Order: sequence, then structure tokens, then C-alpha cells
Amino acid sequence: MSRFVEGLGFEIFLFLKSDERTGEQCIISNYPGEWLERYVKKDYAQVDPVVRRAARSTSSFLWGGKDYLGLLHDQQKLLFNEAGEFGVRHGLTTVWDNGPGKITGMSIATGKSEAEFKRLLNKHRADLELIGLYFCSHVDKNLSGRSACWEDELLTPQEKDCLSWMVRGRTPGEISDILRTSEGEVLSMLRMAANKLRANDFAHAAAVAIDLGLIEP
Repeated sequence: MSRFVEGLGFEIFLFLKSDERTGEQCIISNYPGEWLERYVKKDYAQVDPVVRRAARSTSSFLWGGKDYLGLLHDQQKLLFNEAGEFGVRHGLTTVWDNGPGKITGMSIATGKSEAEFKRLLNKHRADLELIGLYFCSHVDKNLSGRSACWEDELLTPQEKDCLSWMVRGRTPGEISDILRTSEGEVLSMLRMAANKLRANDFAHAAAVAIDLGLIEP
């Protein structure tokens, strides 16, 4: 993951899985160790606006930048000022799963200027979101010991085709032309696939399907 994000012009990532009910917590990151230690010591998770947003979000979101910082209170601004000293200035967070007292998601960040961050984001956002979901799925599966095949929830060939074409960047309308069916039927199959895979949206469903070996990346 470090090599992947660096290849797209970013420097750092952090995966977090936390469940207050079970006490489970897992962090996988290449963030500077000194910053992670300070973050835990000062209990910044209690005021971190990124964590708070992730706890209630069902999609990816951006953070950092002048406009964003202008909306924060003093303690949150202090957090971001300290993070900036360690090269954590702007980022994209993708949420895999959340609910009362639990969060699973990943942030990909950079210490570059806001202008450079926006340029990289315009070029790579779709790739970053997809790899974020894929990585979360992969780690979550290994942590939970889930089987790589859900025999009672396998996708139909049509559902696999729809997800496969979507991963290649095709819109539902384009997929309907390729499969010679209606756009409504394509959307219906994508929704069915997402439901079977317990995914939040179509991109999430594609990441799960790839991780389970149901479709090719």
C-alpha cells in the first residue's frame, strides 16, 4: 500500500478498524511513529473531525485545506497544525463500515500543497477510492477469518459482468449497450450484487467481489 500511494504522488496512509463494544482495534499505517504516539497520548481521536465524519459517513470524503480548517474549532486546528509538522496536511478518507461505536476505513494523505493535492485528486480519485475499499475488505476478511467464498451468496454471471464492466470505468448506460439490456436492468443487477455482498454502494461491491475472487480487478 505504501508503494501504491507513493506511485500516485501521495506519501502516507492509515487503515483503522475499531469497535468499542468488543474492544477490537487495528491500525495499519506508514504514518510517522512519533505522530501516531502523540495522537494516542493526547487522545486526539476524541476531537479528530476526520474520525467523527467517518463514524457517520457512507462514502469517501476530503479533508484539509484552508476552507476545511476554517470550519474547525481551536483544538481541532491544533491537531491539524501538529499533523502538518509530520507531513499530514490533506487527505481522502474512504469508509468501509461504520455503526454505533465502530469504524472501518482508510485515509490516504499527503504533505504537499493544497494545489498539488487537488491536481493529484483530480487525476487519481477513482483509483484511490477503489483501492481504499479493496484494502479495507482484504484486511477485514483476514481479521475476521471470513471464508473467501460465500456459497449461498455467489453472484450470478450477469451480476459479475455488470461489476466487471463498472471496474473498467463503464457507466450503467454503457454497460447496458454492451450486455444488450436496459440501463434499469443493469442498475437492478448492481443493486442485487451490492446487497448480496453487504456493500454500501456499487464501488464497495466491486471491491468485495475482487477480494473474494469473484471478478478480476
